[in-house]
Amino acid sequence: MQEYIVKIFQNQYAIGIILLIVGTILGVIVSKIKSRISFVTYSVSTSKLGETANNAIHGKIEVRHRDQVLPNFYFSRVRVQNISNSDLEGIRILFYVGDGVLILSDFIRYENEVRIIPYTVEYIAVVEKNDSPLFFARREYDIPVLNRGQSIVLELTMTHRAEIGFPYLRASMVHKGAKLVEKPYTMEFHGVSIKRTLPWAIIIGVILYIIASAMSLNPWIGCAIMLVYGLFAQSVSAFLIKGIDWVIKRIGI
Repeated sequence: MQEYIVKIFQNQYAIGIILLIVGTILGVIVSKIKSRISFVTYSVSTSKLGETANNAIHGKIEVRHRDQVLPNFYFSRVRVQNISNSDLEGIRILFYVGDGVLILSDFIRYENEVRIIPYTVEYIAVVEKNDSPLFFARREYDIPVLNRGQSIVLELTMTHRAEIGFPYLRASMVHKGAKLVEKPYTMEFHGVSIKRTLPWAIIIGVILYIIASAMSLNPWIGCAIMLVYGLFAQSVSAFLIKGIDWVIKRIGI
């Protein structure tokens, strides 16, 4: 028995399989520990669409909103996602800006759906008062449910005083056992961040290269296969990740 165990550990393939199993088990354990806290992430992408100016070449340019001249005009897109392994209900989330920045309009919905999300009752009661400054400084929403992996998208238009450098948007969430974390805005492929697709794209590419080399294909054919794969590598890895996430949700890991 002892000699058999020694032979197993002398076989590099057997060691690889054992390490793979151990790594998978550790991954499940870590996932279970992390699932005790539900993490919700949000990313903000803000673009400047125009500004009021008196240009010597182009002449006078004005940015208007409801017949009011604005010093500048910005568009922000916020994506909020439940990345935990549990579904969340009754979430209250607040978006706010600093002094000198005004929120002009907003629209919030579930991603890839038409359902809109209402304001909280408390927020409605406050902003219904005439000339309430909170209407231009914050938005507070009552999200009925945010399932695991589900996202909501908020679109805002903003302006700020000329001396303000940039209209930063912040968020806060109230929910027991959940934490809201800001993450930098990153490029996505089919709804999956490039930070997740890139490693998988490289791994799949290496495997494909090994298979092509083992088949002793014509070098030009092998290069053509790798070139075609390179064009669609991020999409392939994105669909693979979505499939893995779907399986994990199904088995409840």
